Amino acid sequence: MSDSSKGEASFRDILIGGIQPVQYKSNVVSTTKYSPLTFVPMNLFQQFCRLANVYFLLIAILQLIPGLTTLNPVTSILPLVFVILVTMVKDLLEDLRRYSSDRKANAKATLIWNGEDFIEGQWKDVKVGDFVKIMCDDLIPADVVIFYSPLDQGVCNIETTNLDGETNLKTKQALQFDDKLLNSPDNIKNLEGHLQCDKPNPHLYVFNGSIELQNTGVKTIDNNNVILRSCSLRNTPYIIGFVVYTGHETKIMKNSGKSPAKKTKLENLLNIFVFIAFGFQILFCLFCAIMCGIFYYRVKDHWYLKATEENAGAKGAISFLTHIILFNTLIPISLYVTLEVVKLGQVIFINNDQQMYDEKSDTRANARTSNLNESLGMIEYVFSDKTGTLTQNVMEFFKCSIGGKMYGKGISEIKAAELRRNGIKDAKPTGRGFEDEEMMAILKSEEGSSSEESIQRRKEIADFFTNLSVCHTCLAEIPKNSKNKSQSKNSASSKETPSSSTSPISSTSSSQTTIETNPITEPPFSTSPAGSASLASVSQIVEVDAVDESSSRQGNLYSKNLPSLTGEGATPLLSTVSEYQSAESQQQQPMMSTGTTFSASSAVDQSISPAGQSSSQSEQKSMAEYQPPDTIHHPGPLKYQAASPDEGALVAAAAKIGFEFRGKEKKSYVVRMPSFAAVELFEGGDEQMPQPDENGVVEVRFEVLYVLEFNSDRKRNSEIVRLPNGKIRVYSKGADATMVPLLSKEKTDESVLQATLDHMKEYAAEGLRTLVLAKRDVASEAEFAEWEKRYQDALNSIEDRQSKVDEVAAEIEVELELIGSTAIEDKLQEGVPDCIEVLRKAGIKVWVLTGDKQETAINIGFACKLLTQEMQMMVISGRDNDLIKKQMNELAHVFATIPASHFMNYALVIEGSALSFCLSDEMISETLSVCVKCGVVICCRVSPKQKADVVGAIRDNSDSITLSIGDGANDVPMIQRAHVGVGISGNEGMQAVLASDYSIAQFRFLQRLLLAHGRMNYKRLSMVILYSFYKNFVFTLTMFWFGWFNGFSGQSMYESWFISLFNLIFTVAPIVVHGLGDAELRPNRMAKLPATYALGRLGREATPATFVRWIVDGAWCSFAVFFVGVFMFETLIQWDGRAEDMWYFGNALCTGTIVTVTVKLCLEFNLVTWVHILIVVLSLVAWVLVAIIFNVGVQPVMTGSFWRDCSSVIFWLYVLVIPVVCIAPPYAISYLRNRLKPQVDEVIREKELIVRKQKMKENYSKQLKERQAASDSSLKEAKQELAEKMEGDDEFEVGRGEEELVSDVRMEAQLAANEQNGASDVKVACSEFVDQLKEGDSGSDGNGNVNKSGGYSNAYHEMANMSDQLSTPTEKSASASSSTSAFACSSQPNRDSRANASRPGSSSASASASASASFSEYRGYAFTWTEPLRKLKTKSNSSSTKALPKKK
Repeated sequence: MSDSSKGEASFRDILIGGIQPVQYKSNVVSTTKYSPLTFVPMNLFQQFCRLANVYFLLIAILQLIPGLTTLNPVTSILPLVFVILVTMVKDLLEDLRRYSSDRKANAKATLIWNGEDFIEGQWKDVKVGDFVKIMCDDLIPADVVIFYSPLDQGVCNIETTNLDGETNLKTKQALQFDDKLLNSPDNIKNLEGHLQCDKPNPHLYVFNGSIELQNTGVKTIDNNNVILRSCSLRNTPYIIGFVVYTGHETKIMKNSGKSPAKKTKLENLLNIFVFIAFGFQILFCLFCAIMCGIFYYRVKDHWYLKATEENAGAKGAISFLTHIILFNTLIPISLYVTLEVVKLGQVIFINNDQQMYDEKSDTRANARTSNLNESLGMIEYVFSDKTGTLTQNVMEFFKCSIGGKMYGKGISEIKAAELRRNGIKDAKPTGRGFEDEEMMAILKSEEGSSSEESIQRRKEIADFFTNLSVCHTCLAEIPKNSKNKSQSKNSASSKETPSSSTSPISSTSSSQTTIETNPITEPPFSTSPAGSASLASVSQIVEVDAVDESSSRQGNLYSKNLPSLTGEGATPLLSTVSEYQSAESQQQQPMMSTGTTFSASSAVDQSISPAGQSSSQSEQKSMAEYQPPDTIHHPGPLKYQAASPDEGALVAAAAKIGFEFRGKEKKSYVVRMPSFAAVELFEGGDEQMPQPDENGVVEVRFEVLYVLEFNSDRKRNSEIVRLPNGKIRVYSKGADATMVPLLSKEKTDESVLQATLDHMKEYAAEGLRTLVLAKRDVASEAEFAEWEKRYQDALNSIEDRQSKVDEVAAEIEVELELIGSTAIEDKLQEGVPDCIEVLRKAGIKVWVLTGDKQETAINIGFACKLLTQEMQMMVISGRDNDLIKKQMNELAHVFATIPASHFMNYALVIEGSALSFCLSDEMISETLSVCVKCGVVICCRVSPKQKADVVGAIRDNSDSITLSIGDGANDVPMIQRAHVGVGISGNEGMQAVLASDYSIAQFRFLQRLLLAHGRMNYKRLSMVILYSFYKNFVFTLTMFWFGWFNGFSGQSMYESWFISLFNLIFTVAPIVVHGLGDAELRPNRMAKLPATYALGRLGREATPATFVRWIVDGAWCSFAVFFVGVFMFETLIQWDGRAEDMWYFGNALCTGTIVTVTVKLCLEFNLVTWVHILIVVLSLVAWVLVAIIFNVGVQPVMTGSFWRDCSSVIFWLYVLVIPVVCIAPPYAISYLRNRLKPQVDEVIREKELIVRKQKMKENYSKQLKERQAASDSSLKEAKQELAEKMEGDDEFEVGRGEEELVSDVRMEAQLAANEQNGASDVKVACSEFVDQLKEGDSGSDGNGNVNKSGGYSNAYHEMANMSDQLSTPTEKSASASSSTSAFACSSQPNRDSRANASRPGSSSASASASASASFSEYRGYAFTWTEPLRKLKTKSNSSSTKALPKKK
């Protein structure tokens, strides 16, 4: 029994060192939906919750009643069983995958305390109250409180990727006990006490508890002391944890509930269609029942029918049930399975779309559900976050305001866009980050030569960057590449000098470090006077190249050398597991990977023990001996792990300017800064300031007393530190709305404050993110001690701890002194403006919900083309409810007179303070009446809850389909509230992705997801539904018409199996292929033609009216199929004098029906491939095979019936005629409708076909001209080469059949020479002919280059044939005359055929194939001819040669 079930207990009480009084849940986790005993009953129950399955079950039960129907009951039961089994197998496979995953998780290895030692166990063995030892890189088996970590001050680093998708490391803190309590197994054995904590709950970031051990007093436990299940331990050798929650009571399992169920509009329409079809079925059955009663009443005199006036009514009632069974196929039983198969295929297409693949992040689009595919094509509202969704969430320190003065000269992307709107067409963003030569000059100035104003400015700048380097929660790390290189050098160094210092990096090895770990003699910042500080953009994991050569060229202020933290006086700042070693170790022993299984003598313990010691010996050592070594002495680049990109960018900026955060040493932050900035920090204290190094840099330690962390309520964070002079100072930074009211009026100059606020407005107008920086010196130790007592009391409280902590924290964040403000640029993602522009052209209304200021939001809107100059923009802000109500009423009155076609030209901006009132019950209707008529709505300064409320207001009060897109945890409520949620895998973790229905890497991919995949999915699925009902109406209603001939007795002319297999085999495959592969236009074109999206957005493809039109078409086709058959087969007499029977007629009608509905679908194909053709043929073949099987005697009464059909000419004539009769009238009506009132997609499709054909024709003509030109050029070059050959050789070899060619060349050369100077010598004539050819544009593709063995004529004939084949009739006639003069041998067909025969792969064949292939085209998909020009290749002729005598 869990404590959660006990009375009114508010907390869980866990004994330490004893047997738990309560049986808590085990650590076994099961995510399966079923067990072996519950699978069948639960699955059947879930499946029969579908009305369609219940309907077909009732039909099957009715068929079991004797005498109620002539159909075989098995034929109705088997299709239902088939559908249920398919679904059951799918569910079983999914549950088996979950079961396999659960088994692997439960069987993972961990180290569990057994009372004597840590032994290897499995996760499922862990219980509440156990101590567990978790090694580096291992997953946490349960929710544990950290009792011990070997790192300084008991810190440890974890990664929460499995919890929230974030890859940045987070710091956790062990409980602050005396190390002797846990420094040996014996002491752990003797621990006694109890721990109180909250009952299991789903709050990931809240933990309230307290612990009391013997002789230690009560200590509080908060979320910083707890690691949750499935997190990973990083950069920490091991920790010892105490288990508080296990199994399904862990927080991650409490949060693993089902996502909110989402149903699509098409699913709701499908239910309506089913009810309409059922309504038609009831009407048909009632009509048949009435007619059956009338029939029996009228034939009461026919004794053999046993009809009387009394039983006519009973016969009618029975006939009603009989026809219910007979007409059950009006509702297609296979439709739901068909839809599932089609949706699964569409998901595969989305996941493998290469055009939605982001190469930079190696991320593909991911459809996390298949249930909402069609909704992607019906979106009317898109709600988007800004940061990380429209922007990159890659922060870059851009500008700042310090002491009322603005620094930073760059132009942001938003500012450049604004300048272009104002007429400066060539305005471009600088893209170089922070730049300000004036600040550089102030910082570089010598104190003695500076004016008082310059000294004051320099002090203000020092305060500003000191705040940035101290007020944060970043972790400093050595980059892996630098660390590995450093370790390899250190390893070599240690081998050479085994007795050297235990420091992993010695001073000698440091001077030889490569560029990644730059030598300490390399300055981190250039001393060049011309340099200006330029900051590289910083991502969520920020790498600061503290000593990078590129940084030195960008300009740092200080000196040429940095002090080394190695050697004498070196101090450890942060430990990493790769350099962890024993305090007694004389050689480097890098930490080894532990894997996933452990023993009591762990390999990890072995790796960190002194050299030569065994694991068992190491276990007996005190745990306190494992102390971290020096790590931050590393002279190369540092990597900052930040909780947010903003914080990382600010710390990196301070480091670039010269205030470099180097890491933590125990409770202190170590910062390297210029000596002039450190003077004030040491002034008046007992501690002397260290001597600056030759660069003027000193190392300052700030003792961190308390960290007041940021949260959504406080909107600020503060660090309480003790300065080297002993004074206590509070450094704060946060949003201006919360920071400005906390500023001291006495310490803050009003002019400076106003200037800072003006600067922040300007920054916001440029689209920059701003923060206010401030500080406060605590007046006395007594004041701090009093506050500290209240703060500890708040921390120790169990109930409502967070609000109490925030309240007390605010008490010390008062009377702050303004330092300045920061401005960070978050650049737009690639392609966002174009994407939004296309979405708006598609009629989609885009709303941006952001926490930024109004000015920032508006300028971002202009930059991403959400807002345009032509738009009329209205702003609702303030806290005056009466004024807001008045404004909304006025806008509602104005919009009432505006045509709907003009709505996209209006934009509304609502501030968060006004939004709360606008969403209240009093104003919601007025607000929506205005908002839904605006093309763009921007909500700024909104909270995550307000985002969800906005989405919910539109979703719940309109029929529109909504989509929310975001990238962070604060977007999860909005994503889950919309009809479709899209997550972006950005820099804020994976929480948005995990909560979404679809995920993409960049916002621009939303265009293709909606306009291509969404449009096609909606159209395809609509067609699947409509066609499925259409074909069933055609097939089923033929039996209704047959009732007029059998007295409405319920007799079927089809064999029972034909009725069942009609949906399962004969007609299902073609519609599945259509649903998977049909496309009215190429996907690339669809994504660029937003007008095609309107039909889906308005839901025009599938409506009740459209459905009725399709079933009316089906009723007409059934009428034609039946009565044309009656007309053609009524008087059919066989050769033996027998009239054909019902089965003969039924086979013919069944064949006609299958052919008709298949042809109908083929005419609906917009894309035809070999797959479509193959599936259609196989479906028809399947019918023929089944008919033949029944023909040979499976059903005795049908033996030979199908053979008689096939032997009849009338049957084949019927099969050919009936599709035309059925389909021609509806298509004629559709043609007239499209002519008189064409649909948007029809117009676009026809226009696209015309454009495609025109382009294809132009491309083909261009290819012909290029080939003709290449052929002419090759001929000219070949003649030139032959003439040169004749010119150079008195005698040369001539191939067989080339005499005429040589004579022709000689003749042309002679004529050309005679025209110029009357030369008579052939050699001279050839030489002059060559010169004449060289003067022309002969080209140079190298054709005709052959050896003495000949082959010239073959090349000529091949080129002549190609020219002749590629030419149009007009071109052929023109080419023929030129070819005759060019080739003396062109009239010799034998030589042509011989030449072509010798070249089976010749270019002429390729040209012919290309020419024919280039005209192949599908409807909607024109095949683009892209075959490259084939180079003409000549081959040497192996025929005999003979010498040609020289002519004189």
